[in-house]
Amino acid sequence: MLIGLSGYLTGYDGKFAFDKPGDKYENTSYLGMRLFCTALGATVVPLTFLTVEEMTHSVNSALYASLLILFGK
Repeated sequence: MLIGLSGYLTGYDGKFAFDKPGDKYENTSYLGMRLFCTALGATVVPLTFLTVEEMTHSVNSALYASLLILFGK
């Protein structure tokens, strides 16, 4: 729903179906949704660090958890 909200706020009209990968995105405002997903993805590791540090009061544990998120599969 947040991706839909970001699309709404950035002018995506909801008419493009995104059915097949590789379709041309002519006249489709999808950049706002892409930037929103990028911003959320970029905040995962710092938020993991802050959350674990707040819960455990251990910088080592927070660093370890963040590294697991960053390099885990």
